[in-house]
Amino acid sequence: MLIAVFALALAFQTERANLCAWACDSTVRGQAFVERRDVHRLCVISDGRGAKGEALFSRLEDCLAGPGRNLNVQLELLDARDENLAWEDYGIPSAPPELPVVMLAGRDRAGNRSFVIDHWEPGPTGTDLDVLTSSPVREAIKREVGKHWAVLLYAPGTGADAGTGAAVVEAVVGDWAQKHPPGVSVVRLDRADPRERLLVSFIGLDPAGPDWVGVAFGRGKLMAPPLEAEQITEEALDELLSQLTEICSCLRPPSMLGVDIPMTWEPDLDEAVVSLVSPYAADAAAVGALRGVSLPPVGRSVLVGALCAVGFSTLFVFGATVVIVRRERRRHAAALHRK
Repeated sequence: MLIAVFALALAFQTERANLCAWACDSTVRGQAFVERRDVHRLCVISDGRGAKGEALFSRLEDCLAGPGRNLNVQLELLDARDENLAWEDYGIPSAPPELPVVMLAGRDRAGNRSFVIDHWEPGPTGTDLDVLTSSPVREAIKREVGKHWAVLLYAPGTGADAGTGAAVVEAVVGDWAQKHPPGVSVVRLDRADPRERLLVSFIGLDPAGPDWVGVAFGRGKLMAPPLEAEQITEEALDELLSQLTEICSCLRPPSMLGVDIPMTWEPDLDEAVVSLVSPYAADAAAVGALRGVSLPPVGRSVLVGALCAVGFSTLFVFGATVVIVRRERRRHAAALHRK
């Protein structure tokens, strides 16, 4: 009986692993177009007594209902006098000294942290709102990311070694186009471009600094960590990009790889995403052939439920049998003792 229980447990764990592999029929890159995006918070912070805060809030509502309606941002009105407000949840230690103020607080789900992306005193101008909702680089990312494995976001440096990373980026682009078509695309970022203020602030780029390269994938998720200066090598970039070709997205969900850029993403962009096959797909097909069966999702659920029911039933029977045997042994021992 005990051997049967162990055999059943082993079979259940094996089938559980198989079902996990069945579920992982999408690449990490593909799953990133399905997974919900990180939502950042656009906060209007006021003293709660004047009409300025409410006027700012109303103006931002109109912006997010119009040009920014597909922006991964939610609007909040915060009262600086609220003693129960946890400011660290917004990436700042306490209420701002000057009010009112509008702040864009980023949210990193993987790192479970909040950080300040940008702020405007007392509020954003019309130009600032244009920068909030769109920029040339973010529009280029949206155009390219659905057609490639990823987009290499390249910001040349400003020092004596500025531009040294360009050759590395070009080499990686050429290598991936050949080995993993359709490869990756490149979008250049000028850190001094005022239209890219929000993106530069989100990345954390200083006005002056070395070459910088980041990997953007899915609906605008920026992979961590980005690379700077001598970190920019073909091997390092290939290692980052290779994570996107992995089949088992349940073991490496996209949300754990980075943070979504504040960026609009229209529904029709999902329809235009090109489905790409992992280079490991042949291995996965071979494993499926060895199993000799392919269950639909409903069949898998039924199988798991049946295995669980049989497993628990067997364990129950085994436990009951042990109790009965021990009880019989005690009874026989007591009878012998009386004799």
